[in-house]
Amino acid sequence: RMAGELGKEWRKRTARMGKLLGMRKYGNRWWILKVCIVVGLCLAFGSSLYKWASESDDDDRYQVNFHSHTFGSGLQDGSNDHVRKHAKQTGVVTSELLDVLDDTGASTITAAIDLLNSKFGALPVSQQPAEILKWAARVLPRRRWAQVTSFGLSGLVITDILVKEKLLRQAEVITIDTLHLFPETYELIDKAKAHYHLDRLKVYRCKHASSRKEFETKYGPKLYHGDPLLYDFVSKIEPMKRALNDLKIVAWITGRRKSQGGERQFLKLFEVDKGDGRLKMNPLAYWSREDVWEYVIRNQIPYNKLHDQGYFSVGDEMSTSKAAPDMGERAGRWLGENRTECGIHHSQQAETLEGMMKHAERVRAGYVWEQGALRRAKDAGITQVTEENFEEEVVKSSKNLLLEIYDPACPHCRQFEPKFNALAHFLREKEKTRDPNSWTNLGPIKLARMDGYQNKIPARWSKMIQFDSYPSIYLVYRGMQIKPSRYLEKSHEPEDMDRWIRFEINRMERVRADLASLQ
Repeated sequence: RMAGELGKEWRKRTARMGKLLGMRKYGNRWWILKVCIVVGLCLAFGSSLYKWASESDDDDRYQVNFHSHTFGSGLQDGSNDHVRKHAKQTGVVTSELLDVLDDTGASTITAAIDLLNSKFGALPVSQQPAEILKWAARVLPRRRWAQVTSFGLSGLVITDILVKEKLLRQAEVITIDTLHLFPETYELIDKAKAHYHLDRLKVYRCKHASSRKEFETKYGPKLYHGDPLLYDFVSKIEPMKRALNDLKIVAWITGRRKSQGGERQFLKLFEVDKGDGRLKMNPLAYWSREDVWEYVIRNQIPYNKLHDQGYFSVGDEMSTSKAAPDMGERAGRWLGENRTECGIHHSQQAETLEGMMKHAERVRAGYVWEQGALRRAKDAGITQVTEENFEEEVVKSSKNLLLEIYDPACPHCRQFEPKFNALAHFLREKEKTRDPNSWTNLGPIKLARMDGYQNKIPARWSKMIQFDSYPSIYLVYRGMQIKPSRYLEKSHEPEDMDRWIRFEINRMERVRADLASLQ
């Protein structure tokens, strides 16, 4: 009965609408209007559904049948419980990788990786890259695997193969802009984007800076010099991890090769990153430098101009140097630092990443404070000393000098800053009223400050000024003729520090006189 009443009401309303639309002359043909309404709703719903399906990476149309390229079945936990545990924590990333490796029929994840290395390692070296990339396209979800490239020679070869095999649209292409690359590298990136139509290139940078100037403002002008590990983290490792997480990447491709030496000499075609559980593929692992160059020239691939100027491997400006022809491919990277990797390819545990993130935040907060501290020091007449001007401002100073060595991230240094500025004003006022005949008058005192976190005492003078904490305050006798004296008193009041300064200068004068008499 209720359904019948609703039907009557529906007929009345549609008939009324038909009259309003001028359909009265069609009599009982008001049903045409109902059909039009229903068809319109269906079309609108279908269009929305199609649009949603087209944009979704997880749509069934894009899901690969993992068993279409089967090796067998039955992956067990085995000795890889830590990966299974990580799968529960990170969700889709590692669990999907387990689905892929399940196809190998191996009993453990380690065995599955060994099986993949054996299968593709048996192919001719020249065929390995293309076959590995085609395998990835078959078994990995669309755009859930990626090439991570710095546009070095090996990376360009892989991009070229992806294009030739028509696989580029199946994968993401990611690059990390450290904001410290060579101008020639930025020029190459533009050329490669045009050459390969990389309109979907994903560029990731430092989380808190979009330019080199902004980076130096927020992390200091010489972070690489003072803390190279933190520099690598904020400019490379963190952006890299963020890219993989943002894009939900299951597996990624590197351009590393065994012939590059160092840690890479033990490289395999496939490996699992124990830090995040992702699959890493190294399609060019068994290629030599000659193989790469032969491919680049034969296929007319654009490459970095710096290779023609004696650079074998190109990275950031600060860590890249020319290398002799008989040296290894990566010999020009991080000269004198006893390392050949930046950290991107090192497994990073969650605890380590969290610790580095906190350290980065402390440093960033310190250099935000430093911007104001520099202005206040300048207003107080305090000289800023760096490693580059140390000789001029400290060693060759014609005045006795009080030097503060600080770290912007140090809370004690921030507390001491107003005291040091107050001392500068105190000494300046005292200089105006000094008695030239008084024995306590030892001339004007120059105050200076140096960021010890990103600047080192030049080697020639490092034994005379040694410090293990911040802030460290030293009185430097003019001309650095005598070993500087370190301030160890508890009080930082201007009067107390002035009293100590006068006492130490008198002592140094006597020492200098004694040395002169001995000569």
